[in-house]
Amino acid sequence: MVLADRIRLANTRQLLRAFGGLNETYGCSEAEYSAGVNFSTRDFPALSTRTPRRRLRALTGLNGMYHLNGLLTVCGRDITYTPDDAAAPAVTKPDAVTDGRKALVGIGTKILIFPDKLAFDTADGSVTALGALWTAAGKSVTFAPCDAAGKTYQVDRAAQAPDGWIAVVSDSQTGYIAADYATRSLNTRVGITIEEEQAQIAAQKEAERKAAEEKAAKEAAKAAKESKKTETTQGEAVSAGADDLTLLAAIIECEAGGESYECQLAVGAVVINRVKSGSYPNSISGVIYQKGQFGPASSGKLARKLSGRISSSCYSAAQEAMSGVDNTGGCTSFNDHGSGISIGNMKFR
Repeated sequence: MVLADRIRLANTRQLLRAFGGLNETYGCSEAEYSAGVNFSTRDFPALSTRTPRRRLRALTGLNGMYHLNGLLTVCGRDITYTPDDAAAPAVTKPDAVTDGRKALVGIGTKILIFPDKLAFDTADGSVTALGALWTAAGKSVTFAPCDAAGKTYQVDRAAQAPDGWIAVVSDSQTGYIAADYATRSLNTRVGITIEEEQAQIAAQKEAERKAAEEKAAKEAAKAAKESKKTETTQGEAVSAGADDLTLLAAIIECEAGGESYECQLAVGAVVINRVKSGSYPNSISGVIYQKGQFGPASSGKLARKLSGRISSSCYSAAQEAMSGVDNTGGCTSFNDHGSGISIGNMKFR
């Protein structure tokens, strides 16, 4: 940039050529300004865009200054806030802070003042302490210090910390934080007499005893119910021949061949209970071959089993059922789902 010598130049066209003014295009010629922003010069006062500076006030003991909707200054122990709105009055808070250098942070309408941990509200001019307030009758709460990641720290009471520092435990190691940025408090509890403590212990033991008795009673009732489900009774025997024994053993094999002996006996008892009921045919073969009752009888599975091998356990279950043994409590039907008495993996009703 070349500044023309106004003393040597006359008021002619040559002056315009010597000082080309402001040119904001991509290219500019000699003696033109390409990007003159907020500058001033005594030689060319017409280009002075900045208001002349002047002294506004003198500050003594300045410890911090921050602008948020107005100018806040901390001088010594006093806070002074001058709003941008000329109609709004200035706010002064004497003896509001300690005397020392401050770190100021703006959040919303508030200016946070550290290390005093205070908040100055530019909206109403109030000063409040930073911290949590929690009250509830008859209850307690514990606050633990944490960092930005939510990690909490415990004070290391055994460590010797230098003056102005606090020893804390972090990842099993002892570290130090400035005391100005930490708040320590003593938590106390309401004391009770020995008699009150003994009464509380006795009440707790009594509650535990009642809970144990209730649990034992429920378990006993459950055990009795399960025992009742599988109770075995001895009824009247059914007259039948060898063919009926084989037929009953075969249907037991078809229906419960892979189940426990108790379940096999229960299947045989259902057949016998139907014979005795009067609501079904009065013979073993009549019950087994009744239309729509036993699937293996109509599918051909029972016939194949009669011509093949029948397990000894199914023969024994058939013999017991025919002799009058009943472990179903008189049930006349069964399946592998729904409600009823559970014996093995089957339900009897």
